[in-house]
Amino acid sequence: MSAPRPARSSWPADLPPPIDVILDQGDAESLAAARRFVASNLAGAVELAETLALLETCRGDAIAPSARLHAALSGLQARALRQTGLRLARPTWPLWTAFASAATVALSALLIWDPLRPEDPLAAISADLPVRTAPAAGSGLPLPTEVEPSPFDGQRVATAADRSAADSRTRVDLADDPLGSWIRPGNSLNLLRVDFELRASADLRRRAQADRGGVPEVDERVQRLADGIRADLERRLADAQQEPIAIAGAIRALLASGTAGPGGRHADALAAGADCVLAALPRQHGGELAVLLATAIEVAASTGRGIDLVAQHGDRLVVEHRQGIAGLLSPDCLAAWLGEAGRFLAWAPALGVDPGEAGMLRVRLHQSLQERRRHGERPEVLAAIAYGFGDLLAADEHVALERRLRGWKIAALVPDFAAMHQLAWSRRPGAYGFTRFQLELRRVAALATPATLPEQSALCLCLATNFAAPGVSGLFDVAAGAPGG
Repeated sequence: MSAPRPARSSWPADLPPPIDVILDQGDAESLAAARRFVASNLAGAVELAETLALLETCRGDAIAPSARLHAALSGLQARALRQTGLRLARPTWPLWTAFASAATVALSALLIWDPLRPEDPLAAISADLPVRTAPAAGSGLPLPTEVEPSPFDGQRVATAADRSAADSRTRVDLADDPLGSWIRPGNSLNLLRVDFELRASADLRRRAQADRGGVPEVDERVQRLADGIRADLERRLADAQQEPIAIAGAIRALLASGTAGPGGRHADALAAGADCVLAALPRQHGGELAVLLATAIEVAASTGRGIDLVAQHGDRLVVEHRQGIAGLLSPDCLAAWLGEAGRFLAWAPALGVDPGEAGMLRVRLHQSLQERRRHGERPEVLAAIAYGFGDLLAADEHVALERRLRGWKIAALVPDFAAMHQLAWSRRPGAYGFTRFQLELRRVAALATPATLPEQSALCLCLATNFAAPGVSGLFDVAAGAPGG
């Protein structure tokens, strides 16, 4: 019987192995090439993450002195000496004591000197924006322009979020896992691109609906809404009506519909709307900027459009907050905008935004929403917390939040369609109440079409949850032939 063959690795032979990348061993050029490979290759990123997980498990390994260990080490040493032709000398003290002492010294050294321990993320924060290459002229992308002054300049807000900034450091995962803070956002954007490509298939969309417990015919309602949204969007663009927030919502609805990919009937409208949003970025600040960036990063992940501009203005978002500008922490900033900011900041490190600053800002925005929650548990506040900051909640906090959210029926939130969208996209398959949530979506599908473009876009996103929401979409499971697909 032949020995089993080792699993085939997706890691290129000409790059440093994953263990060297994790420990930063090798020349800068080869390590940079390896990181570029991980950023563009999902299988490579998974292999690197598995290697890191293996190293993490080794941290807790310990060896206690025992007769069995003594016998095993003695046999190993005897075989080694026989191979070299040397004779084993009688030790002057018990052999197991020597090995136990050596093991103790080695483990103590590893506890003191941790090669994977990150530096303090706050110490590495740069005072200036990183320099990026602007899009070339004629590339079809708007060139970066000078940023207009923020209406919040000079307004500094001191809230509970600022007072507890020191405590927030312990809540940021990247403080303990700098590699994960870089890999996870990249994987999330890669999955957005894969879902965008799979969503072009009407059959996969209908099967994904059924896989999650929905009604396949809901896709027909989504497509009718998308057609109306495209017509309204084209009319606004032709009339030069600059309403970036409304246009951003329309773009996301077209992305979710599955018909805005290459050759799709909404592809041209998506491209024109995306250019409008990218051109509007320099004029926006605070919550409005966060909403546009949340849309632009989905467009960048799905189509590759505007990556440099999203990174540039993502940096500006965190820098403006660091300078004390009150935009995101202003009481006038809508809860839904804070939810979008939380989701954007979770993905932004994949484009080069500093993960330390992005993570700290996410924690402060989450604390700001929790402060609002203490003044009244409004459904839009709870939905924004679950949608943009669910990964920051402890397990018991998440359970408590889910219990509170179940007290509101999605259809009962009309006319707050933005809260409906965020509430729907924050649900997770397999969680308690997910089946009941699918029944609620069927009632939402029967609602009349709203009058305004933002409301139509949010309703379209809500109905497309089962094949468009990250973490909820069943497209990948269906395409891979998973049970239930």
